[in-house]
Amino acid sequence: MEGQNIQEKEKTPFPWSLINTIVGILLFFNPLVLFQLTVIGISVPLGGALLLLCTIIRVLHRKYRRTGKCRNSMFVVRGVSIVLAVLYAATPMVIHSFEENRLFYQAKKYAYAYGVGNASRTLSILPDRLPPECEDYYMITQGATIAQDYHPSIYLMFHTNEETMRKYESHMESLAEAKRHENKPPAPDDPYYIYYMDPDPIYESARCPYEFPMHVYSRVRRAGFTDSLGYAVIYEIPDYYNKGCMLNYETGLVVFWI
Repeated sequence: MEGQNIQEKEKTPFPWSLINTIVGILLFFNPLVLFQLTVIGISVPLGGALLLLCTIIRVLHRKYRRTGKCRNSMFVVRGVSIVLAVLYAATPMVIHSFEENRLFYQAKKYAYAYGVGNASRTLSILPDRLPPECEDYYMITQGATIAQDYHPSIYLMFHTNEETMRKYESHMESLAEAKRHENKPPAPDDPYYIYYMDPDPIYESARCPYEFPMHVYSRVRRAGFTDSLGYAVIYEIPDYYNKGCMLNYETGLVVFWI
């Protein structure tokens, strides 16, 4: 009798079908599903692919149970679905985290480019990769959401050397729509100079270059960068929501925004 019980236990199939169903439900019906909408450009196609793969897995599993065939195909499809599920779950986390981790630069860039913003525009402005000399790295990527006067943006900032900045300047010059501006602080006899020199935070806007969007300036300040931008070079790309690059050769500060 004991041997018979052992044989029955060995023949009991692993409940893959139930597991597939549970995973599918958890992926699409959980409190965090709204989080996926912040990267809708990626989550929608990935979600559709996962639904299709879950259906295919169920079909292959049933055929395998009946005929013993399609075992390898089922494992391949299951492996692909696991990879896509990890990407589906991780992309929103990448968008909203890892601001100071340079290892996630490429992941954050591509997650924003294909999940939130315009991919061609984003990839044409941002550096292909970070330079070897890259200090004080900070990158903010915002996800999509429905809100009044809201535009999901990228803010990339770090300190680097002059050689790298010259390369960025040449790249921005190659973009036909980019307009170059050279900032100059107000002259001492300019009434504006009083507010420009005042250290009180209430006058922060007076120290923000005219062509440098205030929302970018405020992000840079909140990230801990206190560099004076008195002689910054600014490349402005006119759009519904201003994009561009700021190069401060005095301190080595580089800022990209989209």
